[in-house]
Amino acid sequence: MATRTTPAAPTTKTTPGTPTTSPAAPVGSPARARRRPALIGIGVALTAAGALGASYLVTSTSETVPVVVVTSAVVAGDQLTVDDLGTASISLDPTVQTVPGDQITDLVGQYATVELLPGSLLTSAAVAPEPTTPAQASTVGVVLTPAQMPSEPLAPGRQVLLVETPAAGETLEGAPLSTQAQVLSTSTVIDTNQTVVNVALEAGPAAPLAARAAAGRLALVLLPADTAPGQGAAEDVAADQPATADDETATDEGAAEETEQGSTAPAAEAQTPTAPEAALEAAAPATPQGQG
Repeated sequence: MATRTTPAAPTTKTTPGTPTTSPAAPVGSPARARRRPALIGIGVALTAAGALGASYLVTSTSETVPVVVVTSAVVAGDQLTVDDLGTASISLDPTVQTVPGDQITDLVGQYATVELLPGSLLTSAAVAPEPTTPAQASTVGVVLTPAQMPSEPLAPGRQVLLVETPAAGETLEGAPLSTQAQVLSTSTVIDTNQTVVNVALEAGPAAPLAARAAAGRLALVLLPADTAPGQGAAEDVAADQPATADDETATDEGAAEETEQGSTAPAAEAQTPTAPEAALEAAAPATPQGQG
């Protein structure tokens, strides 16, 4: 009977002084990462917030409201008609002033306080129920330097006084001529630092005022906010008319009386300058010392 033998395991010969090595450990699965529920919750919350924000933006931009827009050019002072206005649906920004579209019928027949351009949004400040410019008014553009006008902004509709100033090297005798007008619009010439002021005034003084404006011989005085329009226009027209012989005689007699009264008045007594005279002194160049 045959016997089955099992081969003996191989033996390794070790040399004294040589370190023995153990067999390599089997490769196992990597250690599991620790889950942090707090970070997972924050990530879910941020994702939800982003989705809600995107949804709000889409909804807000898609919602539009009808507002009143200008469809044709309108000059300041003109009366609005049905053809001048229309409506448009826009995404309304709370910082933008508009007039709701359902109020368009209430605006027909009102008057523009400023120049209206086609395609612009209409605001309640751009219209008024009553005319804001004098009847049969003329428009004159006046170019002024910073020394010829106050630094305060000129709002449309504000009443101003345009005062005649002397030419270079000349002086005016008596009170300067002045004309009251209403501001329509202003613009700035950046290259020259000058301001173009468009004013409305009655037709009478418009021509002499335009001549002085072209020569740069005007200064602007800002009148109080409660000043009524049209005051002083008739006096200005009369001042520009040529004097007759009787007027010259009366003027000479009055001047003689003023001279006699002035000679008896104390020399130290000073008169308070009027608004035109103050503007004239402010606009006139300073006279160097030593010159008369």
